[in-house]
Amino acid sequence: MARIVKLDEILGEDITFVWREKEYIFPADISTALVWKMADLYERISASEKTIAEKQAKNEPIDDDQAAYRKLIAETEAVLLEGLQEKDPSLESLPFGARGFQVVLATVLVQLGFLAGEPGNPQKGSVKMAIPRSRKKPARSSSSRSSSKSSASRRTSGAA
Repeated sequence: MARIVKLDEILGEDITFVWREKEYIFPADISTALVWKMADLYERISASEKTIAEKQAKNEPIDDDQAAYRKLIAETEAVLLEGLQEKDPSLESLPFGARGFQVVLATVLVQLGFLAGEPGNPQKGSVKMAIPRSRKKPARSSSSRSSSKSSASRRTSGAA
């Protein structure tokens, strides 16, 4: 008898985000390329936030770093839009702002297994997980993620 693998049970369900009484669906099974783009951008955003915080602590200029950070946010928004467009091709831009963007990104990365957190509340207990790549630097300590509101949420609110 052939082995039956029920992908619906393994991959989970699509994620439905409700914003202002409208539903936006992110598919459970997105392309591998899109998954790696999101994971890479998340890593780069985290590194950028760390660099900016370190420079601010030393009172060093951060203009170039902030410009690079804003570019990363724009790239990430485009990737999230691409994922949402799989279910709604008519969507022309992300329907939510900086705080919503951060929650959507974290929720998707939790479902994909790149972040640990509570389903439905990815920020609670959110800890970055190692992403297997040869160029990846050693994982940071999770102690910098102690608050329930991540640094991405605080920093992206001014980048919109």
